[in-house]
Amino acid sequence: TTIIVAGMISMTGCTTIKGMFGTDKTGTHDVHATINNKAPVSTLNGVLVDAEKQMTLYTYDKDTYNHSDCKTVCLAAWPAFLAPSTQTNGKFSTIQREDGKYQWTLNGRPLYFYALDTKAGDKRGEAIPHWDVIKTK
Repeated sequence: TTIIVAGMISMTGCTTIKGMFGTDKTGTHDVHATINNKAPVSTLNGVLVDAEKQMTLYTYDKDTYNHSDCKTVCLAAWPAFLAPSTQTNGKFSTIQREDGKYQWTLNGRPLYFYALDTKAGDKRGEAIPHWDVIKTK
């Protein structure tokens, strides 16, 4: 059991069991593009956030260009920032995940939320190794 738990912690980049799971158990957040097909993002306190709920967006150092390495257990802690379909808008575009869903990217880097960010502007995932907020200033 200890090996499984240690593996889950290392896969998510989290340092504690409590930090692995938030209240969102789906591994996704359905935030979709507006009618003009622009990426639904904004800025808050100098970081990139989704336009709807103003939740901080993150990138994962282990991802490669236009490919997400964050899978099942990882997605429980780091839900993908989903798009309704394939999109391209300047530096924002989408990739198709293995489950067939589309995920927003910034310059080819997949975008995620952190499940323990509970209110607009939270950046609780900022100190977790391999995860980065996207600074806009």
